[in-house]
Amino acid sequence: MHQSYIRFWRHAFDYKGRASRQDFWVPTLIHFALYILLSAILSLLLGDLSRTGVIVLSVFKWILFIPQLTLMARRYHDVDKSLAFPLILFIFFLFLDINDFIDNLFYRNDPIVDYTDILAYILTAIYYLLLIYSLIVCLRRGNVSANRYGEPPVTQSGKIKE
Repeated sequence: MHQSYIRFWRHAFDYKGRASRQDFWVPTLIHFALYILLSAILSLLLGDLSRTGVIVLSVFKWILFIPQLTLMARRYHDVDKSLAFPLILFIFFLFLDINDFIDNLFYRNDPIVDYTDILAYILTAIYYLLLIYSLIVCLRRGNVSANRYGEPPVTQSGKIKE
């Protein structure tokens, strides 16, 4: 299990090749758990996710942004899908995260809902639908033979990873 996490950082900027389900899900779930834990700690320490908390969480997300994108690309390659969909998903993520960051820093207590808020709600709904689809794709078993993205991931003993 820890080998999957080590591989995550070793291949942080490598979008070529393939990643097994384990190599995808171990780091993804670790990062999700760390994000929840960090959010809880910041909420306890600060009473509310203040601007400081928002900045800390944003830095955490941005540190993981490129490595997580390349990992998703390699996972998509394992099921013989292109990089296009992960890029679309991460463009949505970028827009929504930047919008949330700006909203929290500058307009936190503004009760007025304007057209940009409505657009953000619609894009958020679309993002979550795309995310659900993407997670389903990442749950699929990879191709056991070579595909256009290379050989299947293998364990140290030479067995194909699933």
